[in-house]
Amino acid sequence: MGYSEYFSALTKYQRPELSEEEKSLLFKIMNDVDITNQLSAYLRFRNRGTEEIDRTAESLIKLNLVEERKGRLLRGSRKYKLSTYGLFYILSETTSYPPGMLKKYQDNLILATLLTPYFEIETITSGTARLYSVVTQYLRQCCKITNYWLEDIGQSEEDKSKHLSEASNELDWNVKILAYRISMMYSETNILASNPKFKEDDANVTYYDMESKTKGRLSIDIKFMALLENVKKGFEEGFDELRRLNEES
Repeated sequence: MGYSEYFSALTKYQRPELSEEEKSLLFKIMNDVDITNQLSAYLRFRNRGTEEIDRTAESLIKLNLVEERKGRLLRGSRKYKLSTYGLFYILSETTSYPPGMLKKYQDNLILATLLTPYFEIETITSGTARLYSVVTQYLRQCCKITNYWLEDIGQSEEDKSKHLSEASNELDWNVKILAYRISMMYSETNILASNPKFKEDDANVTYYDMESKTKGRLSIDIKFMALLENVKKGFEEGFDELRRLNEES
């Protein structure tokens, strides 16, 4: 997997310090809240109007966290979406974002680099909370790796190339760990072990059925199975080499 374009797009990213109003609006845009109706009503309750929304949005636009979408809503209100920096901020700072956000921004360079090469988006959005939690942890770790690269990047081309190579390797390892973790999670033994009070009652059977359904969806996800096959091949090569050395010693 190549990461040059991904790192290039984030080279100038710096973690912003946001006011409560800015955070609130950013998260509402993230959740695709109807700003015209819900936010206007909320702000009018606080004796403010849609002008305040646009002022806060302008601040987020200047920070490159938000972009204005084409077209206008009713009453001339503006529409907004997350920018690449805005998406990176969300993925870095929280794990409590809806699966629908990943679907909506699946074509963004960040997710097109870190997520969609390895999963069909429907696998993520239709999976259980257990799978989704692991995926969001993975994305957050990818952002941490990226932030370390941004902090350590040198001024010379040699330094940049060296840090880019190191960060790319870390991202490769991170996705392999994710694939290994998911494969272990969805073994029959571990599905049952994750629900130690498993009994033949409705709640527990429903839990088992939901996890089994997610397991089935993973098994037909061509992208995920290709990733898993690659991890399996690498593991087997390493294992065989170590076993051979052990036998020769």
